[in-house]
Amino acid sequence: MSPTFEVPFSHPEAQRLIRAAYGEVRSGRTVKIETATRHFVTDHWDGGSREECRFVRLADGAALPADALPATARQREGNPLGLARGEIALADGYAFVLHVIFQGKDLGYRILLHPANVAPWLTAAPAVELTERERSLLNVFATYVSSYRKPELARMNATPAEIDALVVRGLLARNAKGAIACTPAGKAAGKGRTYLP
Repeated sequence: MSPTFEVPFSHPEAQRLIRAAYGEVRSGRTVKIETATRHFVTDHWDGGSREECRFVRLADGAALPADALPATARQREGNPLGLARGEIALADGYAFVLHVIFQGKDLGYRILLHPANVAPWLTAAPAVELTERERSLLNVFATYVSSYRKPELARMNATPAEIDALVVRGLLARNAKGAIACTPAGKAAGKGRTYLP
């Protein structure tokens, strides 16, 4: 499986690539970064879902739409309209920037990088070591609404000290009223991903 990590939308390099591909856009979601050498492009609507794809040259930020997919890479069988659909190799020095919409819901952006281009992103990545228990606690905060979270934490026999330790590490946040929520770093760590601030 390819390494996956997340960055906030405000991350300068992620923002540079996304804006090169799609112009002045905004998102409250984290951006998923993955390494890949090939990707199957399906840049068309299908059942309310779409994975809009742009190719961005890392050196100068020049962007190409998925329509630039070479005819030799386009799927012929089951594609009578000649849609931008087919497998393409990701060359060193380029990124695939994907805007993912699944059944009408905007899931944000994904950036696929060639393995040779991912090293500069990882140099600033803090290693988050979690026990299975800590990962389970983070997943409770990330997935349950507060009314269901309390019984689940009670079932797990979670102690205030365990939760405070996750707050101190920046994986959970406590507001002025004492409510606790999962931070973007905590959500990523709970999924086994790295979060770059």
